[in-house]
Amino acid sequence: MKTIISHKTAETFKLGHKISSALSIPATLALWGELGTGKTQFTKGLARGLGIEQLIQSPTFVLQKTYPFQRKKNFFRLCHYDFYRLKGLAKTQELEILETLQDPNTLNVVEWPALVFKRLPINTYSIYFTHGSTPNERKIRLPAALAKML
Repeated sequence: MKTIISHKTAETFKLGHKISSALSIPATLALWGELGTGKTQFTKGLARGLGIEQLIQSPTFVLQKTYPFQRKKNFFRLCHYDFYRLKGLAKTQELEILETLQDPNTLNVVEWPALVFKRLPINTYSIYFTHGSTPNERKIRLPAALAKML
């Protein structure tokens, strides 16, 4: 694991942007951290790096948002999940989510992944976000495989 210190939201955004260009698809990113630690800001940067111009908002109330994008003449999609408010999944929700998580043309970003972590694909990268020592500082721990991409 490598720890990156972000001193402002723009740096967290930039980190997501950088990682987007190096990620192979399919992939799943499990974003761990308390409220306000930068998970959605990181996702916004990731999406922008993929060429997605739409406004990225955390799908807390709708569970999932999907954004299409194109890379090297191939069409893909970014599926952004937020399981913060869920205590469990209905069987139909679970089946639909598991199907999407296995889609070879999808980059999945899962905020609050504990509910589904055991069901995430093998190629899942866990990224840990924590508050730093100042109000705007964030500590972001990346697995070695992602850190090498920077």
